[in-house]
Formats: sequence, structure tokens, C-alpha cells
Amino acid sequence: AFVIISPSKLVSIVIPHFFKKAKYSSFLRKLVRWGFQRNRSGKENGSFYHKHFQRGNEELCKKIRPCDTLILMDTAQSDNKNQNSYGGCQTFQYQSKEKQ
Repeated sequence: AFVIISPSKLVSIVIPHFFKKAKYSSFLRKLVRWGFQRNRSGKENGSFYHKHFQRGNEELCKKIRPCDTLILMDTAQSDNKNQNSYGGCQTFQYQSKEKQ
């Protein structure tokens, strides 16, 4: 897990070296897209975690893959918003309103 201590320094110093857009919100979306999850409780509250992101284990990082974050469901399925886990990635399923 890792913690972002200073979002402003991350945006002004680190992000411009690796990404075209230097926005904190864009960086957070990229973390989610790559399967990182935010710890929301306990002593690691606010930290980001991925099972293949471990200090000193560069070979394990090669297993990190981007996730599809939005799956549109057929209208025959439930109208409810469902959240599932797929391969360490969060997927959100919505019913398509266009076919109704």
C-alpha cells in the first residue's frame, strides 16, 4: 500500500514527469482503472492498495493490467446498479436506457 501525503506536490512535481494531464482527480481515476483500491478504514485509511504492487518486487508489477470500469448491461437485465469484482478490478453495471 502507499499513501499520498501531499496531493499538491504530487500534482506539481511528480505527475508532469509521467502523464500529460497534471490533475489529481485524473491520477486517482488512473489508479482505479489499473485496479488499485483505496483503503477506507483502519490504520491504513486513505492508502491505495494493489495485490501486485509490492515494494522491491518489480516482477510482480508486470502483472498489473488496466481494467474495464464500465459495463453496460442489456435492458432485459436488472434496473438496479450493481457492483462486482472482476480480476481485482471494480466493475459497475448499469442498464442501458436507450433501448427502453
